[in-house]
Amino acid sequence: MYEPKATGRNQVVFNEIASCLLITICPVSMLFYLITLQDFGASLLLSSATLLSEGPSFFISRFPRFTRASIVIYLSWVAVQAALYISLPGALHKAPRTHGGRQLLYKLNGLSAWFVTVGGAVILSYFRVVDPAFIAEHWGELLAAANFYCVALISIFYLKARIMPDIEGETLITGHFWYDLFNGGELHPRTGKLFDWKHFNASRTGGLLLWTLIDLSFAALQYYRHGVVTNSMVLAVAFRMIITVEYFYTENW
Repeated sequence: MYEPKATGRNQVVFNEIASCLLITICPVSMLFYLITLQDFGASLLLSSATLLSEGPSFFISRFPRFTRASIVIYLSWVAVQAALYISLPGALHKAPRTHGGRQLLYKLNGLSAWFVTVGGAVILSYFRVVDPAFIAEHWGELLAAANFYCVALISIFYLKARIMPDIEGETLITGHFWYDLFNGGELHPRTGKLFDWKHFNASRTGGLLLWTLIDLSFAALQYYRHGVVTNSMVLAVAFRMIITVEYFYTENW
């Protein structure tokens, strides 16, 4: 266990309530903003008034549904990124010693993966193999598929931490459901010596690398609909691209 177990009743209750709120409110808030943008013209006043009048059906009737196609597409994306994560060359970086006494190795090929992914997407879009606005046009379905993947992954690693953790010293199990779920059980769940699941998912499948494709897709959709890409869109895409490239460039800090 990599942190002391809370024993006081007040601390345990606080940890459970705080963890539960963080886990439940964050996705609901994201869903509220998505519905506001898609169904209420980005009017928070109108969507809030509708939420108050409709109650839970506000979310149920507008909840994005994943499809078989969106699941296949998202899992294919995960598979491609996993292949790049494993196969692209990169410097091996030895991380600081963990609570369990290990010094884990990371292959830092994120910048190469970014160039291959974004460059490949641009080339495929140029030759009309893929629609550059596809992500934006199917945002709800793909977001639902991504959440399906997340729930499946969380469930697997929640059970793994209890059944066969990599190392006990890097596993937090307190017996309190919400707090344990929020902390994730294992600190560094891995497959093999170099495939780190937290690092992979945070930086590749739904994290930093994907940001660029999402931003470019929404810029393409704006151009399709209005015939122009606004200055604010250009700045948003450029600034977040700078953040992403800077992260991968300095990944070995």
